[in-house]
Amino acid sequence: MLDLKKLDTSDSINIKPPPIDRHKSFEDNEFSNKPTIDKKIVTAPVDIQSYSIADLQITTGSFNVDHLVDEGSFGRVYRAQF
Repeated sequence: MLDLKKLDTSDSINIKPPPIDRHKSFEDNEFSNKPTIDKKIVTAPVDIQSYSIADLQITTGSFNVDHLVDEGSFGRVYRAQF
C-alpha cells in the first residue's frame, strides 16, 4: 500500500525561482544594422508512402516485441516489410 502522505512534501520544501541573469550576451542594436536577406524557399516534390494502423499491425505482429528494433526518444521502432 502506498502512503501518499509520506510522498506529499510540498509543505516542507521551499523552492525559490532561479536568479534572473541581467547580463546580455549581445548589444541591443547589434542586429539592427545588419542587412536583411530574402530567402527563397524551394520545395521539392515529396513522394511519401503512408500506411494504415491496420497495415502496421499486420506487418509488425500487432507491434510484437519480436519485431521491436530499438526504442528512442520519440518512441519505438519496429521491423516491418511490405
